[in-house]
Amino acid sequence: MNVSRAKQLPAMTEGMYRGIWSVLCLALCVTATQAQEPAAPGETPWRFSAECRMITVSRAVALPLLARYGEPGLGEEVWQQTERLLASGEATLAADLILSGRAGQNAITSSTDSIPYPLSYAPLHAPDRLPATDPIGALNAWPLLGAPPADFNQTQAGETLEMTVAPRADGRLLQVEFRASHEHIQRWQKYDYAEAANGKRLSVTAPIFEKMQTSLTTDFRNGEKLLVGAHALPAPEKGFELFLLEVRAAPARNVEPGNRSEQR
Repeated sequence: MNVSRAKQLPAMTEGMYRGIWSVLCLALCVTATQAQEPAAPGETPWRFSAECRMITVSRAVALPLLARYGEPGLGEEVWQQTERLLASGEATLAADLILSGRAGQNAITSSTDSIPYPLSYAPLHAPDRLPATDPIGALNAWPLLGAPPADFNQTQAGETLEMTVAPRADGRLLQVEFRASHEHIQRWQKYDYAEAANGKRLSVTAPIFEKMQTSLTTDFRNGEKLLVGAHALPAPEKGFELFLLEVRAAPARNVEPGNRSEQR
């Protein structure tokens, strides 16, 4: 009896080893399968797409909205309201910038024009000597034609959108570094630079540029629309220019690449 049991022991031990080896192989297969599953958004190539609208509205429209700045859902409400105002002609779309790129990398789009303007002028040529008999008459008769520009400068006027987007956790939140600017000629200013003997003033005109810019780093809900900036325009009757931003992100295979900018 004891001998029979002793002979069965090696067979039982071998069966136990085979069972343990099967469990280990199954665990390794499961681990390998899990390792091949998609990683977190921070490790997986994601792409983002964004739209930034720059819209001019009246003070009557802007001030109640600014009083509620920061309220949840305000961005979506402003987006819909400005679409109605644009359709009725009560608002003006200054620019609509659309940008896409790879998450975690800086992307930029712009719609700008290079505007040259005189920076300095050549000095006037006045007479170096006057007749003793009628100096005033000689000055009045002097052919003072003006001062030609001696040097020019250039300013890139227009709209620019620059962003870096990184998904957090499961991608429902996006960390957004954002900068948008709108620079344009506000008006032309006249400057007197000389006066003739007969009292006539000579003048030049130069552009006065206005630049509106919003920069921020914040978390967006994926697909959220936000009111990110509001800039008062110089003349009170012109109202405010609102910056509205929408950002979406998804795995690279689900977002069409592209980059375009529009200006109206």
